[in-house]
Amino acid sequence: MHEETPSFLATPNKLIVEPGSQSIVRLLNLEPNSQEERVYRINYLPIEKPPEVDSSQAADGVAPVVEIVVAYQVLAIVLPPNPVAKPAVRRNGKRALFSNEGNANYLLSDGRQCDPSDASRCLDLPGHRVYAGSSWSLDLPFNGPAEYNIRTPAGSRPLVVQ
Repeated sequence: MHEETPSFLATPNKLIVEPGSQSIVRLLNLEPNSQEERVYRINYLPIEKPPEVDSSQAADGVAPVVEIVVAYQVLAIVLPPNPVAKPAVRRNGKRALFSNEGNANYLLSDGRQCDPSDASRCLDLPGHRVYAGSSWSLDLPFNGPAEYNIRTPAGSRPLVVQ
């Protein structure tokens, strides 16, 4: 049987965190530097507690009715030695196309567009991460300009979509 060598490792791979406590999870990049960023999604999922550590049974023999479990995901981005995002935006009517020909992602946040005929009517726009070599399109609610905050490895700045 052929086993693949992992390129990214989260350790420990299983742990139990009791309420009110904390634990450290180490994330290790095992790959040599690449000319393009690598993106990993690490899922933290609840597992059933082993019976020997299950303390949900009260002293009077009554078990709780509600059990709260939490799961979340961590985005780990390994940047290349010289990360550069190359954001570009094209617009055709109400459709905006964001692309990235760089080797690192950029993040669009705090998007907003106001109605050109009524400046008091403004709508929030969804945020999005545009990865290296990919694109994302968005249907805008109005014909006027839209604004985003764009964050790249070089820093943050405003971006106006004309």
